[in-house]
Amino acid sequence: MGEQTEAAKIRERIARQKLARVRALRATKAQASLAAAHAAKPVERFHQRMARLKTAAKHHHPAPVGRWCILRTSRARTLPLAESLVQAGFDAWTPVEEAERRSGRSRAREYVDAPMMPGFVFAREEHIRELLGIIGMHSSPHPSFSIFVHAGRAPLIGDRSMDELRRLETLAIRKLEDRAKARNSRVRRDLAIGSTVKVKEDGNFLGMVGVVEACDGRSAMINFGGKQSFKIDTWRLLEDALLTVSEAA
Repeated sequence: MGEQTEAAKIRERIARQKLARVRALRATKAQASLAAAHAAKPVERFHQRMARLKTAAKHHHPAPVGRWCILRTSRARTLPLAESLVQAGFDAWTPVEEAERRSGRSRAREYVDAPMMPGFVFAREEHIRELLGIIGMHSSPHPSFSIFVHAGRAPLIGDRSMDELRRLETLAIRKLEDRAKARNSRVRRDLAIGSTVKVKEDGNFLGMVGVVEACDGRSAMINFGGKQSFKIDTWRLLEDALLTVSEAA
C-alpha cells in the first residue's frame, strides 16, 4: 500500500512538472509574440500617419511644382497643424519622425510621432491669402500659427530644398525600421522540430514555406524541400499555427 502511494505521488509530481513546462513554454511564446508586435508597432503607426497625410494632400492638390511658405507654431501644435491643414484641403507638410520616451511610474518605453522640425510647417505659396484669412479669424478651426516673415517679406522655399527634407525623413524611417528589426532579432522563439513555417520577411526566401530541422531560439535551420537547409532568424518566420491550409500545403 505504501509503495502504491509513493508511486502515485511520483506520477503526480511528474504530471505537475510537465504542466509547468507547458505553461512556461506558452508564456514564452506569448511574450515573444507581444514583444514582436510591440517592436513593429512604431513602424506601422509611422507609415499609417504618413499615408494619411500623403493621401489627403494628393486628393486635394496634385502637388504642382512651386514654392513653399513657412508657418510658425508651437512645438506641441506642429503635427496637429499640419494634419488640420491637409484635412481642410491645403497642400501642407512637415517632416515627421518616431521618438522614444519613458512614461508612467514603471518608466515603460513607448514610441510617439514627433516633428523633425518642431514649430515649422510648410504650405504651398498659393495658399498664402487663405492662410492670412485664417490667421485673422476671431475663432480659427486650426491650431494657432503665423506666417514666418523676414525683412518685411515672407521667404519662400523651392521644391529642391523640400526634397532634401523629405530625404532626411526617409532616412529617419529607415533607421526606425532597422531599430524595430534589431529588437525583433533579440526575441527568442522556440520553434518545434518538424513544424511548418513561412518566411515573412527575408529578401531571398520571402513567402516560401519550409520545415524546421533545428532551432536555438534565435535562428532556425529551415528546409524548403531540397537537400540543403538554410539558417534564418526566428523572428522572420511565421509559425504553422498561423498558416492557412493552402499556404502549408
